[in-house]
Amino acid sequence: MFKFKKIKYKIFTGYGLFMMIIIIQLFLTNSINSSAENAYEKLTKEIKPKVNLFNKYRNANKMLLLKLNNKVSNAKNSLLTNKIKQVSNVDFPYFRLLISKLKEEKEIQDLYGKSIDSIIENTKKLESHSININALLVTSKDYDDKTKIEKAKKFLEKATNNSLALDHEIALLERDYTKKSEQGFINLSNKLKDSSKILLLSTLFFIIIGLLFSLRVTRSILRPLKRLMIGAKSLANGIHNTQVAVLGNDEIAELTRVFNKMSVSLNNSFNDIKNKNKELEQFTYIASHDLQEPLQTLTGFVNLLNENYGDQFDEVGQKSLGYIKDAAERMSKLVKGLLDYGRIGKNPELIKIDCNTLLEEVKSDIASTIKDSGAILKIEKLPELYAYKTELRLLFQNLISNAIKFRNSNTKPIIEIFAIKDNGFTFAVKDNGIGIDEKFKKRIFAIFQRLHSTDKYKGTGIGLAHCNKIIELHKGEIWVESKPNHGSTFYFNIPNLKK
Repeated sequence: MFKFKKIKYKIFTGYGLFMMIIIIQLFLTNSINSSAENAYEKLTKEIKPKVNLFNKYRNANKMLLLKLNNKVSNAKNSLLTNKIKQVSNVDFPYFRLLISKLKEEKEIQDLYGKSIDSIIENTKKLESHSININALLVTSKDYDDKTKIEKAKKFLEKATNNSLALDHEIALLERDYTKKSEQGFINLSNKLKDSSKILLLSTLFFIIIGLLFSLRVTRSILRPLKRLMIGAKSLANGIHNTQVAVLGNDEIAELTRVFNKMSVSLNNSFNDIKNKNKELEQFTYIASHDLQEPLQTLTGFVNLLNENYGDQFDEVGQKSLGYIKDAAERMSKLVKGLLDYGRIGKNPELIKIDCNTLLEEVKSDIASTIKDSGAILKIEKLPELYAYKTELRLLFQNLISNAIKFRNSNTKPIIEIFAIKDNGFTFAVKDNGIGIDEKFKKRIFAIFQRLHSTDKYKGTGIGLAHCNKIIELHKGEIWVESKPNHGSTFYFNIPNLKK
């Protein structure tokens, strides 16, 4: 078989083989058609005209004998003389000329030379007898002359013998040539059948060759592509040290080598990022833990000052102590939120979750908030899916809490929760709250981003950042559709995850 170095050579060779098959098939078809046409031309131009000649010759012979009989027996028919002359003086000499030319063909001379000579001899005698009868019986008075009638009858008897002999010889030739014609058409039909079989078998042969070649070329392209695709899927699933076996020496093989290099580079980069993330987590934990202690100390001293020396402070002093205490508590919450943010996805456990049960647990966790706000939750039938339970629970809790928190003071919160099957499941949490301006739709998912003061809406500004990180952990997306004073709908997609 062939060896290739480039994919284009494989394709060009495939085209070349295809064109070669077409050319060979056209050549075979043309050869068969040409052979059939030659055989048919021989039958129609050589044999069939001879058969027609013999047929006309016999008809003329029969007609002449019939006219001679009528001439001798019927004196009243004056037209017979001219008809007899037409056949004996015009038709027969023409037929003799044509049949004598047949002797020029060696094959006919060898097989039918004596028969043709006999036909020519009997024709001449028949012509002579016809002339003699016409000469004896010219007028009606000649029929009254018994001597002339007797002579005419003798010539008629001889003419009859010559005519019968002539018809017999021509009939033999006609029979032989008719058989040749029939056999020729039978042979032609058989030849066409054999040629059709050859053409069919050759077509099947070339189709099989073409299929085998196509399969080989296709396999040489698809096999490494399949391996590369499996490697790419493996890489996409997080196996960063994936390596694909290099097959061949074409562009796909070169692409495979590049892929392997990319995989090594990506694995190294991933390990570096992983190590740096560990360092960052440790730093975040240590920093957050170390920050809590001075904050607690600060809060404790503020409480002691307030308890022991509170009555000695004027109004400004009292307010200052309050500000210090609020700032310390807010800072403590921010540090705690930062710790929680760092812990998301740290030890995830992918399990099958009934979201209806999960929402009941969330409602129980924030039951007091729901009761105090008078919020109405409308939860449709939710699906079961594989997800990270702790993180998904926190996601729903944050979105529902925000829906309750960010509302107009004179409006009772109405929250709708539903899911649509779409590349996994797309969930929606819809509220009738204050809404979000278009320009803040992306900003709200960043950490520590607040759109309102803590005096109006309490919080650390980290809840939606938690939600975004949780959805990233699930390899999904989260977005919001909202208009100011017309509520908000938070959508998030969780694809089909398998354990």
